[in-house]
Amino acid sequence: MSLFQLTPVSEGGERFVGLCRETRPAIAARAAEADQQGRFVAGSIAGLSRAGVLAASVPVEFGGLGVRSLHDLAAGMYELAQGCASTAIASWMHVGAGHQFTGAWLALRARGQNEAADRLVPFLRGVGAGEVVFAIAGTEPGSYATHYPLTEARPVDGGYRINGTKIFATISPAATHINVPLRVTPADATAGPDRRGIVTIPVDREGLSVIDDWDGLGMRGSGSGTVQLRDVFVSDVELVPGDPVGVETRRGLLFELSGGAGLSTAALGVARAARDRAIEIARTRVRVPATTPTAHRPTIQVAVAEMDRGLLAATGMLRQNLLDIDRVLTLEAPQRAEIAELREAVAATRLTKLTVDRAAAEVVNRAMSIAGGSSFIATSELARAYRDVRAFPFMAPQEAEIQQYAGKVALGLDPTIDL
Repeated sequence: MSLFQLTPVSEGGERFVGLCRETRPAIAARAAEADQQGRFVAGSIAGLSRAGVLAASVPVEFGGLGVRSLHDLAAGMYELAQGCASTAIASWMHVGAGHQFTGAWLALRARGQNEAADRLVPFLRGVGAGEVVFAIAGTEPGSYATHYPLTEARPVDGGYRINGTKIFATISPAATHINVPLRVTPADATAGPDRRGIVTIPVDREGLSVIDDWDGLGMRGSGSGTVQLRDVFVSDVELVPGDPVGVETRRGLLFELSGGAGLSTAALGVARAARDRAIEIARTRVRVPATTPTAHRPTIQVAVAEMDRGLLAATGMLRQNLLDIDRVLTLEAPQRAEIAELREAVAATRLTKLTVDRAAAEVVNRAMSIAGGSSFIATSELARAYRDVRAFPFMAPQEAEIQQYAGKVALGLDPTIDL
């Protein structure tokens, strides 16, 4: 049904979504085995790389598809998630990072900072050639959101030494580089507050360990394991310093707007696949003493209508939110946007995530009730969807944080998180 689709709005986006749709059967064929064995979807990621999917967000001149619309990139994740949710979220971590690298490169060039822009070119060329795969290691045990990283960079001669532990580093088994948000501690306590920063580190750098220890309830093929950093050296040039720890700034808000788009559409893709599977079962399964498929039962018809109601509402809200984000990031010169406007955009994006997360879980629940007891078998497609869809509410920001932030923004209060 076209009402459930996210139709691309750019030429590059059309090509990208088409590639995702073409590769979906192959990744779907690997999904069950990866889930049952808790094994990273390495074959699917390699296939997407060969097809050019993973290079979608870098410029054409570097070998990519040049897709700048987050709406269109997210639409591709919607297609992939209908085949394999683990592959979709793993792909997004890389594709989303490529989008942010490209945005940084374009912004630096626009400001005439050509030397800094040139330092990003090898990464962009590497993505375009299929030789660079990014993972983002943002989550940490014991810290509250990415505004308060515990992983620490301490100044030393010529650079920094980094120490910390990251968890939920999705796609890390396939990564060539890890993007590490961290806390930069000044050498002198009088030099000012700790600041956030980010650094991209090759996985073969001494002291960096990618640990394949992921064993989740759902998303079992996503490779969301641990990354440890023990006295990892990075140069002054490699580390990009940012804003003071805990302070909400324009740069941080823009970063959040661009970061989670593909995850919400992946949740919707899981729900869409579950809905389609439930309808297939209802159309073909006959339960004695009836002589017609269960689709003829009024209770099944109501359940299907409720699935479609939830999907239509969530799809419409998400579609509009993604188009709004595109306008903020590309059409309305984000450097001129007031922080109050950006906070409203972030609040809307977070509320959209909350709505989609709830709707997706509700659709999968109804799909299982339509399918009946067979869906409770661990190896069934719907059982996998049931476990996978429960991962999304745990992805930051979580429900209470979303509600608190959006409520404060609407009331005209400072939305900084209360600790």
